[in-house]
Amino acid sequence: MNDRSVPETSGPSSVIAGLFRAKGDSEYGGEAVTQQEHALQCAALAEQEGASPSLIVAALLHDVGHLLHELPSDAPDKGIDDRHEVSGNRFLQQHFDDAVTEPVRLHVAAKRYLCTVDPEYRQTLSPPSLTSLELQGGNMSDDELAEFRQSPHWEAALRLRHWDDAAKVAGLETPDLEHFVKSLRRVEKHSRDGTASGRHVFPIAALLIVFSLASLVGIGLRFAASAVIEAQNAARDRLDAVPPDERPTLKRTALPRRL
Repeated sequence: MNDRSVPETSGPSSVIAGLFRAKGDSEYGGEAVTQQEHALQCAALAEQEGASPSLIVAALLHDVGHLLHELPSDAPDKGIDDRHEVSGNRFLQQHFDDAVTEPVRLHVAAKRYLCTVDPEYRQTLSPPSLTSLELQGGNMSDDELAEFRQSPHWEAALRLRHWDDAAKVAGLETPDLEHFVKSLRRVEKHSRDGTASGRHVFPIAALLIVFSLASLVGIGLRFAASAVIEAQNAARDRLDAVPPDERPTLKRTALPRRL
């Protein structure tokens, strides 16, 4: 069921809610849940384990890449890897920092990593997840394992992967989308860098600096104007002290004739 309880506001939360309204009811790759049910279950598991707001949002949006294309839900069965972790990461980078986007980018690699280091993990995967695993590269090489662990977000990606695997329970009750949008709004970029609803909002500290600089410029101009007036008055006083017949006269200089 589409969640229409999210208020219509501008910004990332509105864009993302629109994606779920448009495609949240679509089948989740052969599983027994929809895209939105899977997302909500994954975010609920993250919240239950006390994850940070950024990781809760990553759990909610880890498969947002599936909502950005028009491929059929059975694309993996036809040998097509939609690379949703790449498109999802690219989309989310517009709105969130690495604490959200990197676990999303790495959640497919995390499945490959776990399959490589823990042979029993593969047995926990659903048939659709096993099908996509082969399209995504299967087990990792030693170099790929080392590269994966070099990311500062690799452990967060593993946590996300386990929630991802468990979030496929038909009929499971979860909080609605609006519940998690509160976490989303806490970590979206505009709440930190001052941009919201397409407008740039200066932080208070920046405004104070601007006003202070403007005041200093105004004071400087007033001092400069006062100095000019005082110099003019002093020159006038010196000229008044000179007898009229001794005062210098301005010589008229003839302008050159125009050729």
